[in-house]
Amino acid sequence: MAAIGTDNPTLFDVVRSLDSQGRLTRIVNLMKQRSALVEDAVWTQSNGKSKHTVTSVVGLPSPVWGRINKGVATSKHKEAQFEEALGMMEDASEIDARIKRIEGSNFANYRSRMDDMKQLSMVQTLETAIIYQSTVAAPESINGLAPRYDLTTQPSGGAQIIKADAAAAGSDQTSAWFIKWAEDACHMVYPESATAGIEMKDMGEVELSDAGGAKYPGYKTYFNWITGLVVEDFRQVVRVCNIDTGSLSASGTNIVEALVRGYHRIQNPEGGRLRLYMNRTLMTFLHLQARKEGIANPMITQVIEGKPVMTFMGVPVRITDAITDTEAPVV
Repeated sequence: MAAIGTDNPTLFDVVRSLDSQGRLTRIVNLMKQRSALVEDAVWTQSNGKSKHTVTSVVGLPSPVWGRINKGVATSKHKEAQFEEALGMMEDASEIDARIKRIEGSNFANYRSRMDDMKQLSMVQTLETAIIYQSTVAAPESINGLAPRYDLTTQPSGGAQIIKADAAAAGSDQTSAWFIKWAEDACHMVYPESATAGIEMKDMGEVELSDAGGAKYPGYKTYFNWITGLVVEDFRQVVRVCNIDTGSLSASGTNIVEALVRGYHRIQNPEGGRLRLYMNRTLMTFLHLQARKEGIANPMITQVIEGKPVMTFMGVPVRITDAITDTEAPVV
């Protein structure tokens, strides 16, 4: 389970052979360095241009016990269809051409650094969107996980919500997420007409405008990223929520116990790429609790692909700054 490498394609796997100049590879390496979610996610091509249609089995056939001289009635499984939205994230970088005179031969590197910051911002925006974005609030965006797992009475996700504190109150809560990345579980999609990662187009030297409308020469780079989040099987994601950051302590076992309950809600931990995500605050107190209490510790450090990785119940634990400490309680 802890193995990082699987047959499920990461973003780097999808795009690494697309650009002989190495530009896309450099962009994806930047993403991997800055976003655990983007690095871990499985990426596949969508089956639509602006959406991805999912057909899921919601009921199995009904076999019966038979006997001699009794007929056999036929039965079949039941299916349901739903659509996942793709969103288009855009940005542009503009630099005054006169800076080239100042930077000289270093201008290309200077411009590259400016472009990197734009891409980093897009990566962080997507990472936050995977957790919190809602198409109800912004129809042009993608639908993240929190809007799907925000009510325990929901028929398609409510049972996957574990409350660490049933009496939690105040907007100082946080969550941990078990996510199984796989084509039949949770994955990212991109349209056939686009690449899986950020598309960057150098517009060259163009005419730019200042705040007053006056023109001046400059260089422009355009960035575009079309993607969506698909949850094929809601049982392969678990939200451990209502973790009151104002009450976290280095002693006790409340975090460990809640995560153990969450782990056992995953329908099938095997296969795919199962990961546990939390922010730095929660990771710190989880580590302290596990060490201080001296319990049958489910947290150990394993060496995976040559790197030390903290695991919980054998699941690699990943820190993401996209998960906040300011969530409202889940009811």
